[in-house]
Amino acid sequence: MHSAALLDERRLAWPGCTNVRDLGGLAAQNGHGPEAIRPGRIVRSDVLTHLAEGGWRNLLAHGIRTILDLRSASEIAAHPYDIPLDALEAGLGRLHISMLPLDGEMMRLLEQAATRGDEYILFVENYQAPIAAVLRAIDSAPAGGVLYHCQAGKDRTGIITALLLALVGVPDEVIIADYAESGRLLRPGWLQETQEALANGQEPPFEPLSEPETMRALLDHWRTRYGGAAGYMEAIGLADAERRRLAIRLLS
Repeated sequence: MHSAALLDERRLAWPGCTNVRDLGGLAAQNGHGPEAIRPGRIVRSDVLTHLAEGGWRNLLAHGIRTILDLRSASEIAAHPYDIPLDALEAGLGRLHISMLPLDGEMMRLLEQAATRGDEYILFVENYQAPIAAVLRAIDSAPAGGVLYHCQAGKDRTGIITALLLALVGVPDEVIIADYAESGRLLRPGWLQETQEALANGQEPPFEPLSEPETMRALLDHWRTRYGGAAGYMEAIGLADAERRRLAIRLLS
């Protein structure tokens, strides 16, 4: 079970980040019996723009040595951040792999979707190359933990997380619970931003929803069309050896 206690254990206290947690501790079933994902291997996060000095220290102490920034160039320009010099000297590196299509292309695609789950399915079917690139970057990352993030750490980050967890046999309900946690963690910040926007006569931001049925629809799609996450990864070009190395990174 993905208990509240386990969620609390996995959540990382990094000042300046709202939606950050380790995948470690989640129970997996990889064909050789039950295992747990090892802490410190993979961390999912929201953007690091506001990460405080203490947050960078915590990130390094947690063993992170690779950051994968999944945002578009326009998002990076609007919300930039630099890795502190001491973190660079400690070996922390950053790689940018945009998972978003060109401006306007995404909106045209999403017009075809009736639900948020449909949006995710359209995304994973139409933008397979960047998804494969992110998975390969995790596979080829040097020793140390890998952190990946988009802007809110919910949608693009949630899709990559679901693929990794499903690959090693984490149960659907656990994957769904982890996905839903993002909405809960992001809600206080959204409420504050909404109040500020309304007070200034501005358009409030969209609510950062991460509803269970959205992730359930995506997991069902992968299973129905590809036989599961491993089949989807194979279809987008990841060889068996790459998939096995990803599993080893999480579990060994």
